[in-house]
Amino acid sequence: MNPQGQHAAKPRPQKSALRALGIALPAGLITMSLFMGMEQMIAVDDFSPPAQRVYELKPYLEPLLPETEPRIERKIVRADPIAPPPRLPELIKSLNHPDLSDYGYSGAAPADYGAASLEQIKPATVASMIDRVPTPLTPPMPRYPNSAETRGISGTCDVHFNLTPRGDAYDVRADCTDRVFKSAAEKAVKRVKFAPKIRDGVPITVIGAIYPIEFRIEP
Repeated sequence: MNPQGQHAAKPRPQKSALRALGIALPAGLITMSLFMGMEQMIAVDDFSPPAQRVYELKPYLEPLLPETEPRIERKIVRADPIAPPPRLPELIKSLNHPDLSDYGYSGAAPADYGAASLEQIKPATVASMIDRVPTPLTPPMPRYPNSAETRGISGTCDVHFNLTPRGDAYDVRADCTDRVFKSAAEKAVKRVKFAPKIRDGVPITVIGAIYPIEFRIEP
């Protein structure tokens, strides 16, 4: 009983069940009819695949063409014959009786002084005029040692070496004011290509050459 003393209306169970049954029954019939219709549509009992037609394909081979070189017709055109140059007059073989009538010369033939003698002016020995001292094709470019550059050390080196006829230095040894420059000076001279010493036109070996190198820090 509510506060106002009235009774609340409750739905009857029988009407609710009848209403649900009325909805479910048509839905079930429709679903069953759909399933039956689909089963008839997809039935495969009496299905047989159609006969397939088989095609026979012959292999295709490209015909081989005969290897023939293209024939080039060349027409030889003969050049017109070239007229030979005019023949030179014969040289005068004798000075005693030259024939100068064809040249329009007049006068007597030159005197015959005999064969010239060059023995008085000929040198006793023939010496070559080409003499050269060994010269570097490019000056040595020594690398300044890092330890010397850090401490601000300068110095000089006299690099002693021998030189082959091809201009290659060997037996290189450097005498430096400080040993810190020794290795850099020797490597610089070993890398240099020299023009060899030439005597009488022939390159020769040089023993005891000296090349000075200075290490200096520019201010």
